[in-house]
Amino acid sequence: DRKFIEIVNSEAEHKDGHFVMPLPFREDDVAMPFNRVLAAKRAESQKRKMLSNESYHKDYVAFVEDLLSKGYAKVVPQNEIKCRKGKVWYLPHHGVYHAQKPGRVRVVFDCSSRYMGISLNDCLLQGPDLTNNLWGVLTRFRFSEIAFVADLEAMFYQVKVPVADRCYLRFLWWSDHLLGGSVCEYQMTVHIFGASSSPSVANFIKKIATSGQCNQMIEQIIKHGFYVDDCLYSVSEATACQQLIVELRRTFKNHGFHLTKFNSNDRSVLSSVPIEE
Repeated sequence: DRKFIEIVNSEAEHKDGHFVMPLPFREDDVAMPFNRVLAAKRAESQKRKMLSNESYHKDYVAFVEDLLSKGYAKVVPQNEIKCRKGKVWYLPHHGVYHAQKPGRVRVVFDCSSRYMGISLNDCLLQGPDLTNNLWGVLTRFRFSEIAFVADLEAMFYQVKVPVADRCYLRFLWWSDHLLGGSVCEYQMTVHIFGASSSPSVANFIKKIATSGQCNQMIEQIIKHGFYVDDCLYSVSEATACQQLIVELRRTFKNHGFHLTKFNSNDRSVLSSVPIEE
């Protein structure tokens, strides 16, 4: 945990509107086996599933398109495909449906998949558990009369991975999303769902990004009013709540995060939030 915190404090930087944080490897000079054959085998398995399930195929393609359109993933340039031995890793992936969100698949990168006895997660520092206690969050949420909730959109994806580390986050996908076409190499540009380090990375960045840079109430909410990416808080007056929401949205926007999906038990608070949020 101390090594993880040392890496974050010394190497995390704010750049082009987002924080950039390297993958927190356990060893300074990591050496990975060349596992492309495993990733290719898993990709073929997903291909068979997509060919037999049209809706799964459609939802999967939509998710990958979203990753690419938002810059969370990019095609590996042809001149960068060859990496130094031990300095590349391919992520097997599969789609998962949320029980309460039918028709929307989340592509999960299997960072625990082992090849020759090694997985990406084996090589990463998990970092300290920075998730607030749920009972504490809910108790504070119920403390005052005017309550509101919100969500940090794609929290993990808002922390970038430096170019030098993206070769460890490669995955295989089909050119132009055509399953009959050629398989291309892509790589994630952000910290991902499935990596054991991502929760600590995102929580740590979320807290240090705003520490000492906003008023005491905003800092209090960011430190104690979040359960992972969900914000739950309450205050005594509607006007104060409206102003807090404005400041929270601005604070997160300045650090590359998007706070959205607001709800409240007070209509005046809700009406003060832009309808698209």
